[in-house]
Amino acid sequence: MFFPASGTAYRDVRYPWVGRPADRPALAIEPAPTGLTVYASWNGATEIARWQVLAGASAAALVPVASGPWAGFESTIAIGRGAPVVAVQAIDQEGRVLGTSAPVSDPA
Repeated sequence: MFFPASGTAYRDVRYPWVGRPADRPALAIEPAPTGLTVYASWNGATEIARWQVLAGASAAALVPVASGPWAGFESTIAIGRGAPVVAVQAIDQEGRVLGTSAPVSDPA
């Protein structure tokens, strides 16, 4: 390494960074042989420890039915059928809800 004759240099300082997206988590569902496959993601979020799947007869009647660990950009969770509306919540290590997706209707 060398410094230019002007004596100026670029210095990079590393600080802890937390990503908190302004948008909501994303959700997709797909029929599976034993129920539904739920795909959850939230591009840019850095504090997600796990996903909680909510399901119910309507968007106003959602209750937790399953959860799974955060697994990178897109996490996959299998659930059974029975509820026509599904949503996901991003949960941090302390159990706090970071964000909730818009509800999605079961395609079946």
